[in-house]
Amino acid sequence: MLAPGLGKTKTGRLWTYVRDDRPAGDETPPAVWFCYSPDRKGEHPKEHLSSFSGTLQADVTQGSSRSIETGRIQEAACWAHVRRKFYDLQVAHKSPVAVEAIERIAGLYAIESEIRGRSPEDGVRSAICEAGRC
Repeated sequence: MLAPGLGKTKTGRLWTYVRDDRPAGDETPPAVWFCYSPDRKGEHPKEHLSSFSGTLQADVTQGSSRSIETGRIQEAACWAHVRRKFYDLQVAHKSPVAVEAIERIAGLYAIESEIRGRSPEDGVRSAICEAGRC
């Protein structure tokens, strides 16, 4: 953003909150909300999420982390972030454990692809049947 009177710019933050549960079979329309702040302090998401309760998937910031600690918000961890760390280990050290973790995460991605768009009940039933446990 422009820093008036200083003849230069400074970094601000555009916080983005998205709701899109269509992959889980929900018919609620997707939505996005943007909120600007002049810095990236954790107080901003804490304020933004002050009346929110439910599930949050995020690159956790100090503010959203504090909101999760209250118990009002359940964190949905991101497999892509987890996978990246295993990938880095595999590249740096040729770790067989990292390779196995990456393969198992790929298996979860395959299940997710198979059940995307189905209701939670139907998706779970399908995944159980695919595993031969119907």
